[in-house]
Amino acid sequence: MQPADFPSANVDGAAPGLDAAQRADPAWWHVRRGEAAALALNAEAWRLDGHEIAALRLRDPGAELDRPAQGPPRLLPLVARESTGATSAGNAVTPSQLLPRRAETHWVQFNVVDHRGNPVGGLPYRLLDPGASVLEKDTLPMSGKLRKDGIEPGSYTLELGELTAATWQVDGRVASGALPVKTTLSLAVTSAHVPPGTAAKFKVFRLYDEEPGRALATIDAKVGGDGGVQAAYTFTPGDADHGREVALIYSCTIGKLWIKSPPLTMALPALRAARWNAGEVTVGDTATLMVLAPGFADGENVHFTLFRTDTGAAVAELDAPVLGGAAETSWTTVDPDPKTPASELNFEAACSGLATRSRTMRLLDDVEFVFEGDNGRPLADVRVLLKYTDGTHRSFKTDSAGVLRLTDPRARSARVEVAEAEELSER
Repeated sequence: MQPADFPSANVDGAAPGLDAAQRADPAWWHVRRGEAAALALNAEAWRLDGHEIAALRLRDPGAELDRPAQGPPRLLPLVARESTGATSAGNAVTPSQLLPRRAETHWVQFNVVDHRGNPVGGLPYRLLDPGASVLEKDTLPMSGKLRKDGIEPGSYTLELGELTAATWQVDGRVASGALPVKTTLSLAVTSAHVPPGTAAKFKVFRLYDEEPGRALATIDAKVGGDGGVQAAYTFTPGDADHGREVALIYSCTIGKLWIKSPPLTMALPALRAARWNAGEVTVGDTATLMVLAPGFADGENVHFTLFRTDTGAAVAELDAPVLGGAAETSWTTVDPDPKTPASELNFEAACSGLATRSRTMRLLDDVEFVFEGDNGRPLADVRVLLKYTDGTHRSFKTDSAGVLRLTDPRARSARVEVAEAEELSER
């Protein structure tokens, strides 16, 4: 007995030897034909008592079932050939010899629920067969139930789509620290088992202000071939943004999948802590002007203006770029008006409509007096009185070389008197 398996399909009418249930069920059938070999392999059509049976899997090149003049129908080969157990009309198979043999059918069902036991649907999924090949991929029904019938025995895996990570990036690297508001940010999400081209939606919020309708931006995107989703965003401060910093957060939604990013701090633009590198400087030396500029991007220009504190008149104007959240420049000090020397200066730093002022810096202008007697010898330890133009006066004493050195620019216009009428000179 040599069996061969084939499916019976599209059997019309009441074929002898096949009951109604057998005709309706596309099961596999077992052929027995006495001691003869099994029939044709891959024959595309057979006729059973005039009724078509398609796609039978037999071992010889095709056959035809014909009703003889007398007796039951017989299964006859279309082409006879010489081989061991070749089929012939003399030993045809009758329908009564078609014995049904149903293959084992299996099914698998998945019920997807959340941590509260509620059904979770609308997720993309892939169903893998025991060989880890994709059996099917689709979207999970809203009931959260997935059933697959008519499968081979074995272990089946259901892979659900998920969003695995959400980060802020700048130039391809994860962002950190307080960033200037004009920084171009990349909203980057990675996914697993989500088909490429699937629509995604980003929403950017202020931290703790994530109510519907409060989004700072809504951006559409699509899942890439590598499962990544990206969108570009630049934060613009609004009237609600005060203080030094604002924290942002974003969400990404892909169908029923959802993920939220960690917070990102944005430094609001500000100019503060404008200062000189020293509290006083002598005319001719170099002074450094510095200001903190958080929230400004590198390269933005800061304009410095120097003023006399007594008159408010501008003395000099300088420019410097922001670098690393600060800007600084240098100035070689000069006496802006020798006739009316300035004793104190300050400066203003301005950028993008914001401005701040520094504290004052004393501007020192050395004035040196040398006192000598008629004999040309220095007048050492002589008391000297300087009377200033504003009516004030101060008393000083020469050193052992008869020299009086002052750093007060008012001394240039002061009247000098000594205790005794000796010749004096200024140099």
